[in-house]
Amino acid sequence: MAWALLAVLPMAVIENLSGLFPPAQRAGREAVSRPPGPVMTATLAALRHTAEGAALLLRPGPAPDGQRLRLAKALLRDAIARGGTLLEADRGEMLLLSADAKGLAGLRPVLARLFGDEPDSLHLWSLPHDAPDLLDWSEKASPAGRASSAELVDPRKVEARLTVTPLEELLRRETLLRPDTVLRPAGLRLRLDTAAIERMAGGDPDLAAHCQEVLARRCLAGMASAARMRQWLGGAGRPPLLVDLPADAFLDAPDQGGQEASPPVASDFPPVIAVLPVSTVADEAGFRRIAQALRRRGWGIALSGIAAKLLPGIRAERLAADMLVLDWSPSLLRMEEQLRAALPGRILLDGCDEPQAIGFAARLGMARISGPLPERLGASARMARCAHQARCGMAACMARAGATDARGREGCASPELLAASLDLPA
Repeated sequence: MAWALLAVLPMAVIENLSGLFPPAQRAGREAVSRPPGPVMTATLAALRHTAEGAALLLRPGPAPDGQRLRLAKALLRDAIARGGTLLEADRGEMLLLSADAKGLAGLRPVLARLFGDEPDSLHLWSLPHDAPDLLDWSEKASPAGRASSAELVDPRKVEARLTVTPLEELLRRETLLRPDTVLRPAGLRLRLDTAAIERMAGGDPDLAAHCQEVLARRCLAGMASAARMRQWLGGAGRPPLLVDLPADAFLDAPDQGGQEASPPVASDFPPVIAVLPVSTVADEAGFRRIAQALRRRGWGIALSGIAAKLLPGIRAERLAADMLVLDWSPSLLRMEEQLRAALPGRILLDGCDEPQAIGFAARLGMARISGPLPERLGASARMARCAHQARCGMAACMARAGATDARGREGCASPELLAASLDLPA
């Protein structure tokens, strides 16, 4: 039985829980012949710090709505920040243990609105009273990703799922900032959630790449709809708009009398810059055709995936692009001279996760920054101005700001702030 594994807990915790079991069962604790599994081991470790409190188990189901799932994870991460442990198991199950039993009881109805209050969707266990049920689940649970990857590795199943999945579940909105004394909004970027796509593809890189190509074309087609563009941007129509696309997407577009089709974006939306992988330039003739197709549409070109290790082998100043998307790493600090020659005014420094990155971009006069730290700064600025900040947490605010439809922004009591152009102190 799962409860027998309590033998590995500290004595103080065992004393709190031992009264739940009959003497004969307690005496058999050490008769376990096999070691605990990964989920059980993690649960026991968490119980060392949460002997009293509550545990909340979320079972989102076999094909949950992606936007709602992201929001649920953000709410759970915020709960962790207030003290607790989050464990993830197979089939998307998530277990939150916290000493704040009242807080988990308040979180339960919020999650119920997202996923329904079916008997099997949500379980709230009181500790130590319901510890046997918690440990029984832990013993049976499999580590996250094991069975789901095997189940989804069939390309036909992935293709079928891709067909019925709303694009908005896998499309994120990211705010770009201008690094200066004040961090001012300097554009938006629509990009696919590559981590979610890789999970959908069962970890198969070729299948994941195919999924990204299919979804990027759906994104390009969706940009022809003004209503859908308004939904994606959420009212935050700041110029320019960067969109990650497959390199040959425009070459497949239908011609009109030998000319490219008209720009698929209404005139009241910001200028569009197509973000292409830097590897595209390796085929000079092919890149020239793609560039011509983009220019005829009035679109700009950005090249992404430029890492520090690539810089010595390329002449960045000669790359024919309006913008260069450079991946941040501390190694760039030794390459200032080369970066100055590449015209830093057209560089977007992506992946900024520390203040040093923002200072580096500002010192070189780079045009824009993006990444985890700018997103957190944006959430902090919104929450500082929000009258309802007590009902929200940093992770939930970031998840809602990145959503591309109303479902992903659900629960925000100040939606105007998600679209507001906020200046942030550097």
